[in-house]
Amino acid sequence: MSLAVIPAWVAPALWEVEAAREAAHALSDSLDGDSWKARARAIDWALGQFPLSPVTGEYAEPTHQVVFAEMVVADSVAVRMPLPGAKTHDAVWGDAVAGVLGWLLGTRPGPA
Repeated sequence: MSLAVIPAWVAPALWEVEAAREAAHALSDSLDGDSWKARARAIDWALGQFPLSPVTGEYAEPTHQVVFAEMVVADSVAVRMPLPGAKTHDAVWGDAVAGVLGWLLGTRPGPA
């Protein structure tokens, strides 16, 4: 599915986000599937394509502030010290979500 627009707070270009989203979905069934499923879910949620946030499981509009907060919770899960509100305690999932949300926010390098 091609994206027509992305939120103004998203740092990468539309084509980069589309490529990352397609790759994450394509690799979701790979040996490292959970990591790629987490990336796909994070991108879909951040772009308004999935209703639940990937770590807290909240119905939250993915604004810059909300995405940043979700990234912080995902980081806490990744280091096995989950903050209150984390619905997952899987470090691989948390690391993948934190990485891709940070990339979308422009605070971290590429989505992989």
